[in-house]
Amino acid sequence: MLTMFVVMAQTSITGKVTDKKGEAIPGANVYLEHTYDGGTSALNGSFGFETEETGSHALVVSFIGYLTSSQEIELNGDPVYLQFPLAEEINKMDGVTITAGAFEASDQKKGVVLKPLDIATTAGATADIPGALNTLPGTQKVGESGRLFVRGGTGEETNVFMDRMLVHNFHTPSAPNTPGRSRFSPFLFKGTMFTTGGYSAEYGQALSSTLVLNSLDLPDQTESNISLMTVGTDVSHTQLWDNSSVFGQIAYTNLNPYVGLVDQSYDIEKGFTSVDGILSYRRKMKDGGMVKLFGNFNTSKFRFNTRSSDST
Repeated sequence: MLTMFVVMAQTSITGKVTDKKGEAIPGANVYLEHTYDGGTSALNGSFGFETEETGSHALVVSFIGYLTSSQEIELNGDPVYLQFPLAEEINKMDGVTITAGAFEASDQKKGVVLKPLDIATTAGATADIPGALNTLPGTQKVGESGRLFVRGGTGEETNVFMDRMLVHNFHTPSAPNTPGRSRFSPFLFKGTMFTTGGYSAEYGQALSSTLVLNSLDLPDQTESNISLMTVGTDVSHTQLWDNSSVFGQIAYTNLNPYVGLVDQSYDIEKGFTSVDGILSYRRKMKDGGMVKLFGNFNTSKFRFNTRSSDST
């Protein structure tokens, strides 16, 4: 009978894990790199395990909040004892800014921002600022008045600000149950910012939402534009000099052809006709500021018959 015994050398690895002050670190991971052999330090920081590995290996010690340490050891069957003083790891945190409220004053990074072309190309808006904004979530049309209504509020709770000044008469006059339009062309502004809910503290007069309009500075070039529509026409001219500019626009609208072709639910005697004019002057000052003068006029006529709400 032939009996064979295979004897493999076992190397005992023991030691202690501490911090730089000599205090024990319990729960540290101690292992031979690229092997499954290792252990965990006890409450007093001591550790111990055996391995069948031989040759040169790296003994690694790691613990949360401390820099990982490693040391090359030679495994040849002789017991190995090591001490690992771990250094604390410094984690740098970026500065934290805490602000109260939904918006900081003058903060325009939030809210819906629309460019003039967005308003002009929004289906059903007919190039009207409130008409385009009424298609956004959180708004709704009430009584077909054309005004901005935010759900939970009335038309009077939405205030309009042009270059940080409150606009008291933003809409044109209208009859009951007929939509009105804005008195301002969207192409007068760089863009519009519309917020429903939270808005800057400088617009504290508004209750449910704000519509912030920032007018254009000096234009890029001198140009003239003519727009022809089936229900009207529009002519405008911009004259640019070195540090100033003048802009003028006249628009004529006549809905009588439309009323004659499409049956209306009202007894309309005279369709809506209007003439609008805009004149603005801008000048750039030496200190970098801007002087802006703006004026406009509007005249509109329409006549229709409707039943009184008290009539039987």
